[in-house]
Amino acid sequence: MEMVVQAGDLLSVLAVLEEVDDSVSLLGHTTRPGNYEWSPGMRVTDLVSSERMLKPKADLGYVLIRREDGPDRLTTVLSLDLGAALANPASASNIELQVRDRVMIFELGVVRAAVISAILDELEAEATQSRPFQMVKVSGQVRSPGGYPLEAGMRISDILRAGGGLSSSAFSAGAELTRYSVDASGERQTQLIAIDLDAIIDGDDAADLMLNSYDFLSIKEVPAWEKQFEIELIGEIRFPGVYPVQRGETLRSVLERAGGLTDLAFPGGSVFTRETLRKREADQIVVLERR
Repeated sequence: MEMVVQAGDLLSVLAVLEEVDDSVSLLGHTTRPGNYEWSPGMRVTDLVSSERMLKPKADLGYVLIRREDGPDRLTTVLSLDLGAALANPASASNIELQVRDRVMIFELGVVRAAVISAILDELEAEATQSRPFQMVKVSGQVRSPGGYPLEAGMRISDILRAGGGLSSSAFSAGAELTRYSVDASGERQTQLIAIDLDAIIDGDDAADLMLNSYDFLSIKEVPAWEKQFEIELIGEIRFPGVYPVQRGETLRSVLERAGGLTDLAFPGGSVFTRETLRKREADQIVVLERR
């Protein structure tokens, strides 16, 4: 029914709703972010149908779903292995989506703390005595250390997945889980648990412990792990060039590896230059020039 507008009528135009109830959102490291129509039975691979929808270096191992549950729309967090879901859509990894789910794609090697921290803040703000704050942490030799939401049934392998996986310097025999609990007298107790990462990687469920809230997993670095150091030999040397050196190795040793000095060499006129010294000298020259 059309109405005729008369002088003095007040016409109100409502703003477009920021949220679309019957939709899910795709966010983060994707070529097609935005809201998508939700339908009953919709799964993650119906939203992300192929890797072509993702930008290069997307972390397929840890995709986060922020969900609103119940009439109070309290925040719940789930995660999945998108690579496994795409490879086998019938697997448990291909989680069924609900209305207003936000599916977040991360980039490998890029800090994800800002996004995760915002979700943790939401969870902490909503926490009550009957619904306590649930968080776990991983530190050390993983690509993205930090705190992560504790999910139902979360294990050590899951927090490793959340952290982007082990770094190349991770010491698989050097992981430790710190667990806190409250005893019958109300005192807080600390338990240190040695973790066998090799067994977990091999699929040993007994080694892949279930996580509790506030568990802290620490991944140690391979002993004596360090960047490779190099020294460049130039001038009257039989085989000049760049040579890798080990901790404690002497210049004499490197010269011997390079075949020694030529007959025309003048050892007394040798110059040893270190990059840090070169930079310091350059800075001093700049200071002198300004005087």
